This record gives sequence, structure tokens and C-alpha cells, in this order.
Amino acid sequence: MDITSVSSYSELIDFIRWGYNRDGEKLPQINLLMLTGVTSHMPLYYRIIPGSIKDVNALEDSIANISVLESPTCHFVMDKGFYSEPNLDAMYASHKKFLIGVPFTVGFACKAVEHHRDSIRSHHNYCTVFGDGLYAVTESSNWKGHRFYIHIYHDIFKAASDERNFDHTLHCCYEELMAGRHVKEHASYYDKFFLIHKTPIRGIRVDYNEEAISKHKRNHIGWFVLVSNHIKDTTKALEVYRSKDAVEKCFDDLKNDLDMKRLRIHSAAAMEGRIFIQFIALLITTRLKQVMNEAGWYKNHDLQKVISEMKTVRSVSINGTRKKYTTELTPFQKDIYELYGLTP
Repeated sequence: MDITSVSSYSELIDFIRWGYNRDGEKLPQINLLMLTGVTSHMPLYYRIIPGSIKDVNALEDSIANISVLESPTCHFVMDKGFYSEPNLDAMYASHKKFLIGVPFTVGFACKAVEHHRDSIRSHHNYCTVFGDGLYAVTESSNWKGHRFYIHIYHDIFKAASDERNFDHTLHCCYEELMAGRHVKEHASYYDKFFLIHKTPIRGIRVDYNEEAISKHKRNHIGWFVLVSNHIKDTTKALEVYRSKDAVEKCFDDLKNDLDMKRLRIHSAAAMEGRIFIQFIALLITTRLKQVMNEAGWYKNHDLQKVISEMKTVRSVSINGTRKKYTTELTPFQKDIYELYGLTP
């Protein structure tokens, strides 16, 4: 499960509101929540949410709506934007299985990292997931009378990249503070990682908060935590979690291949109709891509090339006869027919 935002210029639709825009656009938006299959990668469900609603607030109602699927194997795989104590309570109350990322603002995640920080880099804790190697441990814990599993991961390659990005951001923040031009997005960095002194004679003096920076690097850089109430195995948990990029690919297809970066409508009914048609189109294009991928076609072709090639094919019917005639096919068009099991 994941959420994306779709921007709009319309001022006539109640769902379009200001909120966190995932594309970084300074426009109001709707939020679109989507559920995809972990193994099938097919989109299963969508829900339109007002643009001001945060991910963490969208889950409880969605659980109730998704219950119409009546799937005994349905479990939720979500990133840390959905994490909250009430959401975990709601998952347990509705007897749903889940795997969710945990932010480091949560106490038990920080404690788990601190507990394993010095011991995790044992070769006994080394594992590979989709070709990437990292260190991982799992501990069993208790959530209000329910057992659940905390999976702790440390990725040294991610740590190197994260530390480089973190140091660069700190340097930018330092220059911003010295120049007196604060950036709103960096406010939390200013408060946490800098010591700012104001004096009537010397003006503003800025120092790095080395203790806070060192603690952040020890406990956050390269680390991430997942929790689940049903997946015990550390490697399996990460494999399932990383498979959720299927929904991100669906969002990418919606916005780019299916032209949904903007709504371009001016009524709620038109919005609902357009998104329904876009969802049907997404089902079709997702399956078309899967067939191409299974046949190894993506090495030389993409879906747009296949669709463009098929645009010249015509089926002709003549009044008074049942037989239909197909226009002459190119060798490439014949290959496409064969790929999808069609008869010209």
C-alpha cells in the first residue's frame, strides 16, 4: 500500500486541498491510495483521499474499505509514513497481518538499534536480498499483549551514501545560517544539529552540535527498522518489503505513460470518472508489460513502441458478411500477435 499526490489547478473540487506534495509542486492536490499484489504486482484497489490528509491518517478507514476484498491472505506492506500507534492498534483490532517501516522518532526502534549497534556486524548476521548484502537481526517483542517481530537492518553501502548526503545537507544549513537566509525545509536541522548564539556585539555565531551529529550518525545512518506481526524471518521480511515497489511503479505508469500528472477536470464527478478509467488503463498496461517482461522483450522494446506499432492494424468488416478482414501485418506486428496469444 502506498499513496501518491496528483496536482490540480481546479478550485471547484472539495478533494483538492493543500498538503504534502510528493512531486514537490507548489499546487493543491488530491491523494490517491493504492493497493497492489505482492506477487502479482497487479493493482487491486484505489481510493481518492483529500489532499490535506496525511498517510498516517488514511489507514484506518482504508482497512475498513479494503475488507470488501474478503481475502484470507490479505496483509499490508507499508512504508514508515503509515506508522503510528493508533494504526498498529487498528491492524490488531481488525486481525490484519502487516509489515511496516518504523521511523526513528519511535522509542522502541531507537532502543533496538542501540542494543544491536555494536554486535550486528557479525558474519552470522549477514544476508543477501535481491543481490544486495547487509547485516540483519530480529528480536521478538510485545505490543499490548500481542507478539510482534522487530527486524533491524544495517546496510554499509547505504550508510556511506546517507552519510555523504547528510554531511552535504549540514554544510548547506551552515551556510544558510551564516548568511541569515533560513530555508523552511531545513528548520529541524537548524534546531537539532547547530548551536546558534546571538550577541549584541558579534551578532550571530553558529557552531555545529557535534554531540547530536555523532549520535545521529551512530544510530540512524545506514539503519532501518521493520515490524511485523506474522513474518519472523529477517530476510523474508525485507524481500516482501522491497517488493512493494510494485505500487511505486504503478504510480509512475499512471503519471507518465497514462498522462495523470494533472487532473485537468473541474468537477468531482469528472474526477471520479477519470480516475476510474485511468485505473482500468493501468490494469491493462501493467499486464501488457508483464507479458513483455516474461518474454524478455524489454531488452529491445518498450510498451509505447509496441502500442505505436499496432496503431496501423485495422479490422475491416463488410456489410452482409460475417467475416472480418485484417489489414496486412508487418513481421513485427505478427510477433506481437504471437506474444499475446492472438490470432489475426
